[in-house]
Amino acid sequence: MTAFWNERKRDVLPCLGLCLCGFFVVLHFCAGTSPLRPDEYLWDSALFQAVGKLWADGMLPYRDIFDHKGPLLFWIQRLAYGFANPRMALYVLESTFVSISLCLGYATLRRKMSRPSAFLGGVLMLIFWLPLMEYGNLCETYSMPFLMIPLYLQLKFLYSGSKKHPLPYAFIYGLCFGANLMIRPNNGLLTALVTFVIAIELPIRRQWANLLQNGLWLIAGVLIPVVPFVAYFAYHGALQEMIYATWTFNLIYAESLELELVMQNLRSVLFFITPALLFLFLAGVCVLRRRWRLACIHFLSAVGTLYITLSGIGYTHYFMLHVPLVVVALCTARELSDTPGWKRLMLLVCAAFVLLTVRTTATIAQANWVAPPTAEEQAQEDAFDEIIDAILAAIPQEERDSVAMCGLMVTDAELILKTDLHPLGRYCFLMEWHARADGSIIDRYVRFLQSREAKWVILRKEGISDLGVLVALDDHYLLHSAFALDGANYLLFQQKN
Repeated sequence: MTAFWNERKRDVLPCLGLCLCGFFVVLHFCAGTSPLRPDEYLWDSALFQAVGKLWADGMLPYRDIFDHKGPLLFWIQRLAYGFANPRMALYVLESTFVSISLCLGYATLRRKMSRPSAFLGGVLMLIFWLPLMEYGNLCETYSMPFLMIPLYLQLKFLYSGSKKHPLPYAFIYGLCFGANLMIRPNNGLLTALVTFVIAIELPIRRQWANLLQNGLWLIAGVLIPVVPFVAYFAYHGALQEMIYATWTFNLIYAESLELELVMQNLRSVLFFITPALLFLFLAGVCVLRRRWRLACIHFLSAVGTLYITLSGIGYTHYFMLHVPLVVVALCTARELSDTPGWKRLMLLVCAAFVLLTVRTTATIAQANWVAPPTAEEQAQEDAFDEIIDAILAAIPQEERDSVAMCGLMVTDAELILKTDLHPLGRYCFLMEWHARADGSIIDRYVRFLQSREAKWVILRKEGISDLGVLVALDDHYLLHSAFALDGANYLLFQQKN
């Protein structure tokens, strides 16, 4: 036992090094999270923070403000907004998730590699991951530990040669899969695919009882993160809205293929899917080597990950789901390097992947480096703050809980993050974008405007083109004031008497 702990202690230093790398990368390359740019609110990160802040203020996700990510993601944002400095809290939270994922990658690689090699493999994982983080605070980052933990245990079982699958492992698979269901259901596909291969193999080995027991433990694990959120939203009368947004709408949205966007960024996409392509190559090698189980895992994982990342809109951060494949590919390459000929081939392929990753990431990282705001950026930020101040000055304090926001882009989240406004109408952000997946959203918003529930409406003109919404505004509201900034036009309407 003493020897075991002494051996583990030697892994502490590499893990600490990877943690430092994780905190450094989030600080210097994730502008939407980094404390170095405290007034920078970017895209999805800003929207997630807005939902988290409103939840902390007493509003309810899905029922009071709409987005299609899972409640665990918004709970993380809510947790950050429970601190005096939400920005620093969010930085620490995201960096911790990144660091845990890197340490899990290192632990997985240690099953096949020496400490120096496993540490370098962890660094390679981070290098490939860096350009996919974009501006930070994205759902795939928070899903990463829940992908890496099952992978570590699944590979541990597969390498052990045991016929029976340990029941606690199945419980942990379920726990992590359930957590990803509560972040974004698509993100748990890799866990499901590898678990499926293991489940298929157990009856082949005539382990029927073990299969049944593992299934029960798996289901129990899934329920642990799911049931509390289901109970919470059911208690508040918003379970239907939560299920619709998190699962129904999200799966419809995930199928909204934007092939043009993918083709416009074809070179980047080809780089981002290199781990899956490497998996397909390794699957072929495993077939030649008659490693059927490994071949199935690599083929299904590659095809599933390619499907889930290429069948959607094609945003860069979607390809974060390829990051765990980097670790498994390195382990498999080491596993297949048991003869001189195969070892040379594996070294050649891995070297090509390393060179491609380092070269591409170095180019992208230069553009993503978090630098102090330029004078022009600061002037634009100050101008938007003046617009916010002008809007707040027009709305009486007692009516700030009776304000609707319509047609906002996610970059307009500062209207919530920097104010005490609690918007009505649910569909504040990207309404017409969301309506492309569910056209009834527009109809519901028109009925909301016709109900005259809101005394004030803040409209971003560029975000709304639907005639029904504009007619409802004209029928029930008067234009109070208008503001323009760098091509964005904000209109403030007041309810007609």
